[in-house]
Amino acid sequence: MKITLISLDVLGINDEIVKSLKKQGHEVNHINFHNFRYKYPTSFHRILNFFGKTFFKHDIKKKHLNNEILKRLDKLGKQDKILMLNANFLLPHIIKNIKPYANELIAFFNDNIKRIPKILKVAPFFDVVFSFEPNDAKIHEFKFATNYIFKEMKTPVKVDYEVFNISTFSDRSQLIDDIAIKLDQLNITYKIISFGNKKIESNSSVAYVTERVNMNEVNKLVAASNVLLDIHREGQDGLSFRVFESLGNKKKLITTNKDIINYDFYDSNNILVIDKDTIEIPVSFFKNKYKQPPENIYQQYLIDNWVKRILDIQ
Repeated sequence: MKITLISLDVLGINDEIVKSLKKQGHEVNHINFHNFRYKYPTSFHRILNFFGKTFFKHDIKKKHLNNEILKRLDKLGKQDKILMLNANFLLPHIIKNIKPYANELIAFFNDNIKRIPKILKVAPFFDVVFSFEPNDAKIHEFKFATNYIFKEMKTPVKVDYEVFNISTFSDRSQLIDDIAIKLDQLNITYKIISFGNKKIESNSSVAYVTERVNMNEVNKLVAASNVLLDIHREGQDGLSFRVFESLGNKKKLITTNKDIINYDFYDSNNILVIDKDTIEIPVSFFKNKYKQPPENIYQQYLIDNWVKRILDIQ
C-alpha cells in the first residue's frame, strides 16, 4: 500500500510512524513541512508580505508551503492513503489541494478545539478525522484515538532521579515550579527542565534553558528516572505523549489530568493524580515498584497497532 505522512515534526516523533509502516511492508513517504523554511529574497519582500497578510489575506510563506507540499506529492503520484498530523497548521485551501492525491485522506489531531478552533475549519476536507480529545470526538462526531507509545525501554538503565519533566515555558511553568518545591520538601530527587526565555524566581532546582534539548538526550533522561511528571493544558482531557512515554518506559507517572482514571491502563500504584490547587504527593507513591499493565491492554497502545487502527489496515 502507498502511504504518505504529512506532518509538522519538530522532534522526530512522527518518523516513528514511518518506520512502523515500512516495517509492516508498506511504501511510505514523509513530508515534514517543518523543513520548509521560506527565506525572503529581500527586505522589501518581507514588508510586502506583511501588507499582503494584513490587508489582502495573501501570505507568501503559506503559498510557498502549499507549493512545496504539492511539488512532493506530484513526484510521489496518487497514494492509497495520506495521513496528516498537525493539519491545523495549514490553511483549508492547502488541504483541499492535497485531497485529490489520495484515495483516502485521514487526519489525527492531538490538540483540542477549545485551544485550536481552526481544527473545525480544516476537518471537513478529510474523509476520516481522529481526535485525542474525548469530548471533541463525541461532540463533532470524530473518531477517538489516543497518542501512542513510540519508544519502548528494552533494557533498564541506572536511575539518577526519581522525577523527570521537560517542557516549554508556558502558563504551566509556575505550577511545575510549585511541584518542584514540594518535591524538595519531601527530599525527592528530580530533573526538571523548562525551555524558554524566561525564568521564574524560585528556590527550586528547576533548570531553565534557552536551547532546546535534543530527543536523544530526553530519552536518556526519561530512562534514568523512576517517575515522569505530566502537567496537562487547562481545559484539555486528551492524554499527552508523556503518558505514553511512561507506559513504554515502564515508569510511574504524576499527572494533573484527572481524566486518566477513565483509561484501561490506569493503576493507582503507577499513576498519581494531583490537584493543581492543593498539591499532595505522598512519599509512599515512590516506594512501591512499577506494575506492568496486562499485556493485551499494553499492546493496543504500541505504535504498530496504533497505525493499523488509524489507517484501517491489517
